[in-house]
Amino acid sequence: MEENIVTWGEPPASGKRGRNALSPLRLQQFEALKSRPGQWAIVDNGPNQGPMASVASVFKRRGFEAITRKNDAGTTDVWARWNNDDEEN
Repeated sequence: MEENIVTWGEPPASGKRGRNALSPLRLQQFEALKSRPGQWAIVDNGPNQGPMASVASVFKRRGFEAITRKNDAGTTDVWARWNNDDEEN
């Protein structure tokens, strides 16, 4: 059998993060919100409702309450809070 049919090895790491990968900032925000259950906080802000709704969904998928609201400056805030009584901190 010929040796050069394939080249064996490990592929290099991808520069892309997976779709569900979370930034260190988001993980810190989760912990901060869990440390003060029931209290609302602004976790992000942006010029358009659409991208901010996507940010809110990241929090919702992990058990947080999250909403978007226009502010006085005309941009959109993402508000979130931890309100899960089932998990102990």
